[in-house]
Amino acid sequence: MIDQQWAQAFARDWIASWNAHDMDRILSHYTDDFEMSSPLIVERLGLPEGKLKGSKAVSEYWRPGLSTRPPLQFELIDVLVHHKERPRSECPRRQLRRSNLDAV
Repeated sequence: MIDQQWAQAFARDWIASWNAHDMDRILSHYTDDFEMSSPLIVERLGLPEGKLKGSKAVSEYWRPGLSTRPPLQFELIDVLVHHKERPRSECPRRQLRRSNLDAV
């Protein structure tokens, strides 16, 4: 079970990884075979299913966002831990606080 202290530390390190623009450190928070889906994958890569699988494919998709100007920056707002189901992260686009939201 994930406790609040572990979740806080994980979230702080995840945010710091993105703010450092360190792809290896970012990917260390994911398994090698994780999947990502987004309507922007359809738009930018022309993949009708809108899904990428594996750290190599996702890192190639994310890499251009790490070189945007002004630099991509995240701010940790809160960490929620729910003990009765698998943890999940949902962050509507309007709640993200960063520059160049559509650059990634």
